[in-house]
Amino acid sequence: RAESSAMADAGHVDLKMTGGQNDDAECEEDAKGAPMNWGDNALGASTLLAKRLIRSISGPDFDLIIYAAGAVLVVVDARTAQRVECEQPHTDTVRDIAYHPEKRLLLSGGDDKRWVCWEVPSMRVSVQAATGKKIVALCFSP
Repeated sequence: RAESSAMADAGHVDLKMTGGQNDDAECEEDAKGAPMNWGDNALGASTLLAKRLIRSISGPDFDLIIYAAGAVLVVVDARTAQRVECEQPHTDTVRDIAYHPEKRLLLSGGDDKRWVCWEVPSMRVSVQAATGKKIVALCFSP
């Protein structure tokens, strides 16, 4: 794939996309009609996990939760519960992310036909490129 071939020397990681039909950042309602967002209790989080793109990545010195809300990546340091500020280069819905634990790189891609490579845990953009097609899945390959 064009979106992963530029990172070919990084290794191999396959992640499946979890997503739903409603990919905006607005809150949804639970079965009782109460507002529910990504930070809700375990039941709410597991419900959203089935509908949204949520990943947890860890290393010896960090634990991050990454949530794609449309074109925005929300990154939270799980150890401090603080949001990690990061650039927002996507202009349309992010459909998948892939993480390479040895290289500490994260790829994101989606409907804006662009893939972005992030340095982890700083979440600085190191490389980004446009493709000719929407990206629905990403992986690192040898």
